[in-house]
Amino acid sequence: MAKGMTNRAAPRQLPSPPINAPISTSTAPGSPEYGTTVQAAPPVPARPWILQPPTRFPAPLPPRPYVPIRLAGHAHYGTQGEPGILCTDFARQAVERLFDDSGKLDCGAIMRLMEDVNINTQLPVHHRENLMRTLAHMGQGGELATTLNSICAHPGVRLRGPAADLVRATLNLPPGQQLTAVHARKAAAMALLGNLRQGKVGSCFATSAAIVLHEDAPEVVARDLKTLLETNKLVFDRNGTKFDMPLNKRISTGDLDIEVLMRADGTCHGNASNNGNGGPSYRLHETPGMQAALTALGIPQPMMEQAVTTALRQMNLQGDITYRVSKRSILEHIARNHANPALPGNPLASALNAYAGREDVRLLRAWEYTLAGAAEIDRQAIHVDMFSAAALFGPDIPGRPDLGSLARHTGMLTRQLAADARFRSTPLQPLSTHLFNDIQAVMKNRFMLQYDADIKQGTLSSDGVSNRGGFVLYDRLPPNDPSKWVRIDNPKTFQQALAHAVSEAAWRTHAGMQNMPGNPQANQAALQEYVRHLGRHIHSDAFTEFTARNMNPNVAGQPGIDLQQCGNLPWKQARGADFRAVFRQYGGTSCFLSPALPSAGTIDQSESGQAPGMRRPPRAGDATLVEPVRIFV
Repeated sequence: MAKGMTNRAAPRQLPSPPINAPISTSTAPGSPEYGTTVQAAPPVPARPWILQPPTRFPAPLPPRPYVPIRLAGHAHYGTQGEPGILCTDFARQAVERLFDDSGKLDCGAIMRLMEDVNINTQLPVHHRENLMRTLAHMGQGGELATTLNSICAHPGVRLRGPAADLVRATLNLPPGQQLTAVHARKAAAMALLGNLRQGKVGSCFATSAAIVLHEDAPEVVARDLKTLLETNKLVFDRNGTKFDMPLNKRISTGDLDIEVLMRADGTCHGNASNNGNGGPSYRLHETPGMQAALTALGIPQPMMEQAVTTALRQMNLQGDITYRVSKRSILEHIARNHANPALPGNPLASALNAYAGREDVRLLRAWEYTLAGAAEIDRQAIHVDMFSAAALFGPDIPGRPDLGSLARHTGMLTRQLAADARFRSTPLQPLSTHLFNDIQAVMKNRFMLQYDADIKQGTLSSDGVSNRGGFVLYDRLPPNDPSKWVRIDNPKTFQQALAHAVSEAAWRTHAGMQNMPGNPQANQAALQEYVRHLGRHIHSDAFTEFTARNMNPNVAGQPGIDLQQCGNLPWKQARGADFRAVFRQYGGTSCFLSPALPSAGTIDQSESGQAPGMRRPPRAGDATLVEPVRIFV
């Protein structure tokens, strides 16, 4: 089914709570007493191979005023999908009712939310079933509720960095909003109540694993969310080695690059790719995503239409002529027109965050993309070691004396410095060896493969749907804030990152020169000569060609080389990974899959929201199921 379309078939009615006990002493839904005498949980669609639904809730708390959720449709959803927006709307409204005045889960509100799930039939059936299951486990008062109530409970724990940004984006809070522990718990609960499906981003290897965890093991997801919010990272274990996987808050904003047919009065006539044959025309400022973006820029509702039309006039749209325009370019003009020095951060980034947050629960996506990064743990060290060995110590290229490794150029400089009277007492060989050891250590520490949902791919992935997302090398400085890391996606950024690594290594070497023989000033001068010489070589085209030839032996002897045709390059983007690598971080694939058939089970588009033929791990009823999972119970 195309993105943005909704299955209009009659929805399946879910069981209405309760079954053995009255829901309320009042017959008026929404009254303060509504739901105060609940004795049993409603029947919850269960997958017994992992979780059993609770049979009873704790004693109900004193009633609080409750306003039922009634989702209101929008006139038009633009290029975003209606199901995603409705599911996110429900989750955002639900968490505002889910916690009591003390910031703890409210059992009475959970029961009422179950009734709201049953009433709001616009939600996809599979998502309503997942909502009922997750709410039931929240109300059980077990590990899931305990984990949610404990988020940021310690006085010394506070939201900071990317986690704070994601909480604001998830709850649609303005930039600079002061955050509390309750905000963090609401964001985590919203992620648990969100709808996780794959869209245009090619992360199916992680999405498949994330969906299984999200739907069948919410306790595990809640623990992950708590760790991400409190520490901005997840810690994975691979063969006894601990790996820190930083919170990945990068998002895909490719929807904003889709060109639409616009007129100067702000009327949109559909996507330019299908000549406007995507449905009736609509006002751009009335779509949910654009309204959220304009709100993030501090533009009040009555001024939104004027903000859009002003930007369109600045883009030279005139009269009744139809123009091909991207929504990103419109938002860029609006952000410049309404720049507010009082608002912290980047206004355009805040607008893009808000736009994406209307269709996806941002914290849920961030958790998924963090798992995607874990899929490359196995290949991380191999990738860095490969280009490190090629660049630093790669063998000479026959017939190309102009090309050489960093080690070769360092040796040449060592011989030059040895002939200089100033460095006769300097231990040049130990100094250069010390520097090279530090360079390798810094490269392993700074360079990291990361999943980036916003990478544009030239063609569709093998799933036939996604055209964005992939793994790319990052220079992780500062290490605790991935939003500031530098993407290494071309020869120039690779040269700059490696030169910075050499400079950092030189500081380490300098700190270790205290006990080195010779004159300290001469030793320091020699170290500076090494750094200058290596820096000049790193920024040369000869060094880039040398690295490429050593990483691609099939082209090493060719007279000319086309970097575009080289399969292995430090800055080369990579698609996809193995979903089993993600499952290994949660106890191994045997917890979910039969070893003989690791990818058994096919789901159709109506169930998953993905293209037909996408593979998923099997579930209850599949022939290849193993024994019930114990790790999540």
